[in-house]
Formats: sequence, C-alpha cells, structure tokens
Amino acid sequence: DDDNDDEDDDEDDDGRVGVTGPGSKSDRIAKKLQNEILNKQGRLRRPIAESLEKLKKNEDGVFRTKLIRLSFHEGHQKPPTCIAVSDAEDVAFSSSKDGSIIRWDVETGEQIHTFKGLPKSKTFRQVKEFDGHRDEVFCLALSSDGKYLASGGKENLVYIWDTRTNKLIERLRGHRDNINGLAFQLGAHNLLSASSDRSVRVWNVADLTFVEELYGHQGPINAIDCLYRERAVSCSMDRSIRFWKIPEESQLVFPPSHLASVDCVKMIDEVHFFAGSQDGSLSLWHTSKKKPCGTIRNAHSGKWITAIACLRNSNIVASGSFDGLIKLWKVDLEHRKLHDQCIGSIRVRGFINALDFVPSGRILSVAVAREPRLGRWEIDPDAKNGVVFIRFSEEIFKTNIEIEKVDESESEESDSEESESDSEDESDDDDDDDDAGNDDA
Repeated sequence: DDDNDDEDDDEDDDGRVGVTGPGSKSDRIAKKLQNEILNKQGRLRRPIAESLEKLKKNEDGVFRTKLIRLSFHEGHQKPPTCIAVSDAEDVAFSSSKDGSIIRWDVETGEQIHTFKGLPKSKTFRQVKEFDGHRDEVFCLALSSDGKYLASGGKENLVYIWDTRTNKLIERLRGHRDNINGLAFQLGAHNLLSASSDRSVRVWNVADLTFVEELYGHQGPINAIDCLYRERAVSCSMDRSIRFWKIPEESQLVFPPSHLASVDCVKMIDEVHFFAGSQDGSLSLWHTSKKKPCGTIRNAHSGKWITAIACLRNSNIVASGSFDGLIKLWKVDLEHRKLHDQCIGSIRVRGFINALDFVPSGRILSVAVAREPRLGRWEIDPDAKNGVVFIRFSEEIFKTNIEIEKVDESESEESDSEESESDSEDESDDDDDDDDAGNDDA
C-alpha cells in the first residue's frame, strides 16, 4: 500500500507518473516565475523585430498584411493628448484638450466611462462642485495594478482617480506651472510628475503624500518615464536629458546632443532609453554614456518626433510624428546599436500625440489629433481627432516565445559604470547646466 501511495504522489495533473523534468507542469511554473523575476530586473529580452521584418510591405515601407489591423474611435470634442493602457491589457484611458478623460475597452473599442471636462456654460456653483479637469489635460499615468489613474495639465494639479469607482480621490498641489509628464513606478504606487516649472516631484499615491522635489533642468520638462527601479529619465526644452537616482538623491546629466527641444523620452529597460526631438532625430542612450549610442537623423522626413513607445525588454521601438506614419525600429541592446533602416510603417494621418504598447506587445494604442499636444502652431485640417488601436496578430509573436536572458554581468557592468559616472556628473553638473542655459539663450 505504501508503494502505491508513493506512485500516486508522483503522478502529475497530466496523468503521467513521475514527470518532473523539462516540459512538466512544475517545470513550466518554475520557468514562468523565473521569467517574471528576470523581467522585473530588466534581464529579459524578447526578439520581436525579426518577425515584423518578414511581413509584406509596399514600396513606401508601409505594412501590407492582414496580420496588422487598425481600428479608429472618436470620442473627445477636442484633440486627444495622451493615452495609457493597463498592464492587464483590458482598458485604456485617453485625455484631451477639452479636459475630458475617456475609459476604453481595448478589445471592442467601446467607451466604458467618460470623466467629463468643465462645460462651456458654467456657474460659480458648477465650478466649485465639479470634480473633473477645468482645463486642457496633457498627460496620464496608470499604476501597474490598475487601481490608480493620474492626470495632469494646465491647472498645475495632479489628479488622482480610483479606476474601480471612476471617482476622483484627490488633487495633489505643489507644481507652479503646466504638468507635462507623469509616470508610475512599475509594481509600486510611487508617482513622478514633471512640469514646466522645471521640477520633478515624487508622490506616494497610496498615502496621498508628497515625498520630494528634484531640480536640475534649466527649461520646462516635457516628459518623464520610469520602470521597476527607483530611477527615472526626463527630457526638457533645454535640450538636455537627466537620469534621476531617487534614493541616492543624485542625477546623471546628459549634455545637449539634439539641436532643439527634446519632446519625448521612453525607457526600454533599466539602463537603455530613447529620446525624440524637435530636430527630427530619434536617439538611443545608455545610462553610462554621455553621448547617444545611436541616432537616426530625419527619422520622419524632417518632421519633429512627437511620441515614442518602447516595448519593454524587447528589441523594438515605435515613433510618431505628423508625416502620416508610425514607424517601427529595430534595436540591438547587446551591442547598443540602433538600426537606421525602419523595419516597417503603419499609416495614421494626423499628429501622433501619444503611443503606448501593452506589455505583451500585441496592441499599440495611439492618440492622434489635428494639432500637437502642447500647442496649436500647426494644424492638419484633413486629420481626425481620435484613438487608434493597432492590433498585431498572435502569429507575429509565435516565433518569439523563447526569451533571451541578458547576461547578469552586463547589469553589474552597467551599475559600476553608473557609479563612476555619478562622481563625474556631480562635479560637472554646473558646467553642463551652464552650457544648456547658454545654448537656450
């Protein structure tokens, strides 16, 4: 009887006896857990670009395949400015210059809820009791657990919403000018806000408390991004980029490399990030280098880069402008190389004010408008204001199930290089700031 009991214990869910090797259920679970840990450490890479390169394209490099589908959805009365998709890949939020925020069902494209902006005809009582935005909304951020939505814009306030009840929780005060960028730390409720007042503020949204304020930029900050670690990267109209080490209260300064304002920045892993500028260039950076690892000049036929989306820990980045195309680029992070040949384009007419990949990469959400996010200096009369969901077929990702592990020594090397750069940057901060200020003048 004891022997029979032992045999029963060895039998797994598939009815096979004594299966504990590769391919067993326990092995698959262990591999999944290991991948989740490595993903948080930024040590996983998904080679997706190779599959996209094989897809059919026309002479202009635009994808011509049924494996990529687009759906366009209208809802805002004025130009959309930002879009954020949940890590669960079920809902998306878009903001607009009309002060409204719309919650979308990603699968169907239907509007689930609208956080209304202040109506045109209003009384003092209406204004006092109104919970929504009273002016243009420029940026959104969604916590990785989907509980909190943060929004900001012309009112100098950070709005915190409960996505479970669609109710306003609090307005966070402290900034003295427009809020242009918001980013949640992945796996936490720490929020970073970037403003035209040249400061970055750190908040604990769970406690609704202010943590600290970071200074360094010499001009309005246009965007900010962060991943799992307490690190963030920001870009500014002063043409510089700064990498913030929040617990250490230090920063790495990347002197101006672009010829004009840097409007967007996105991290692809914990040490690599992309920046897009009004000079029309797209650049790849590493935290240990003061100069770009690679730069694509005139990435969008001379138009400035209005939005960037990185598929985390992969080898693909998307960029948008107002040349009618969203372009996909291949990057080799192991050799810190950005391929200057676009692997394919997707035709979308209008100003691409925001791009956001879902974590799996199967959907790219787009906020497209007739005018740019932060101004009205150009208008495309033939464009439509709305939200676009670009869906990539499962077949594109079939050959990329295997995940490449990044050598642990690379992360250690990066950390050591960062620490060396820290001492160097702290001594050079004043010089770098002076250069940026003189260039702006």
